[in-house]
Amino acid sequence: RVQRKKEMGQLYHSLLRDVPQIELIPTNFEETVPWFFDVLCDRRSELKEYLRENSIGTREFYPPLHSEPAYGYTGYYPVTEEVAEKGLWLPSSIKVKDEEIAYICEKIKAFYGRK
Repeated sequence: RVQRKKEMGQLYHSLLRDVPQIELIPTNFEETVPWFFDVLCDRRSELKEYLRENSIGTREFYPPLHSEPAYGYTGYYPVTEEVAEKGLWLPSSIKVKDEEIAYICEKIKAFYGRK
């Protein structure tokens, strides 16, 4: 399972690294095992809908913790707000095949007008 997650992460990174509208989370795959494959992206809602129309399920990041009433924070936290606004989780199950990851990345590139 650990090895497969590393392989998947490396594949996502290699296929999406040239898409300027996608910011990959820096990951050292030698020392870290990503359980989720998350990206920061421009036009997240539109991308999410486009992927859904192409049978690709994604999920938005959680809202920033400081905005949750239970935590009682006040103030302006621009970094956490931007991450929550742009964050998108890509399919992460170990059952996702390399060909499916390639398809996901192909659709992301198509959405942003890249080949």
